[in-house]
Amino acid sequence: MAIIRTVLGDVKPAELGAILPHEHTVFSFLGAETDPGSSYDREEVIQRAAEELKIVKESHGISGIVDAAPMDLGRDTEFQAEVSRRSGVHIVASTGLFTESVGFPSYWRQRDVDALEDLFTKEITEGVVGTGIKCGVIKLATGPGFISPQPNTGGDSRITPREERAFRAAARAQKKLGVAIITHTEPPDWEATNIGAKQMDILEEEGADLSHCMIGHVSNTTNLAYLVELLKRGCNIAFDTIGLNWAFSDDVITGVVTGLVALGYESQILLSHDRYCMEIRRPSTEKDPSAYPPGVDPGYIHREIIPKLLKGGVSEKSIHQITVENPQRLLAF
Repeated sequence: MAIIRTVLGDVKPAELGAILPHEHTVFSFLGAETDPGSSYDREEVIQRAAEELKIVKESHGISGIVDAAPMDLGRDTEFQAEVSRRSGVHIVASTGLFTESVGFPSYWRQRDVDALEDLFTKEITEGVVGTGIKCGVIKLATGPGFISPQPNTGGDSRITPREERAFRAAARAQKKLGVAIITHTEPPDWEATNIGAKQMDILEEEGADLSHCMIGHVSNTTNLAYLVELLKRGCNIAFDTIGLNWAFSDDVITGVVTGLVALGYESQILLSHDRYCMEIRRPSTEKDPSAYPPGVDPGYIHREIIPKLLKGGVSEKSIHQITVENPQRLLAF
């Protein structure tokens, strides 16, 4: 029987309603925990995050989120578990690794594909070291940096050898377990190439089930030819930067989604925000322009985007497919 693996245990897919497949509870870069200027009241942030998720569950029926932070983006599975308990919203934790330029701890940069495969597999089947809480998805990433304005100069592939190693390890773990793979991409990469196709090339070479892969941040491009190429290969795509201040406007994103639904691809589209609930482990002030903005609240898609899609001719049935059925299918294994 298929399950979705959450931080509080396995649940049946039908037990969940709407799911946001790419969000964050708490978020930080490697080393942020050592910043003496960081103000982080753990209990306060847990409570605020739980209250926020509880509100969107009651208002919009959102009953699950994927916390897309692997170990090198401040993943805190005990934090996630407590937020889930208090809010009543299911949370799926992520194994995997972020981009080499921003994450990918030195220890794991030195390990081979087999070691990474073993890491991903054990974090899903046995749990994260130190907490025992199991992950339910593999998160991968490629790119020159965290939403960097500069293009990658590392070569035509735009995927570093270490990032490729992580992709191959994830595909092999997925073949054994059936777990979903979700990815991060960046705007400069879409301007140069169909980076989603390059990610899928690696996964497919290793025998990954592309129907359980989600290419993320496709809202970073309006190139319909790129997106249709991905969809024809059978993967899922996520418009999952909705409402962030560097993303395309709501009208542009809803227009692209509406067009893809009209072409018959509603069974492969997902929507999310890629935002964290309340706070990261460092001060976020006007003097710190590099601080990642929290963006919109997790009810934004249901409050602002779905009405625009309905007005544009997307049916209620397709909305249910995109927000409920697609993420349930993606996450089930």
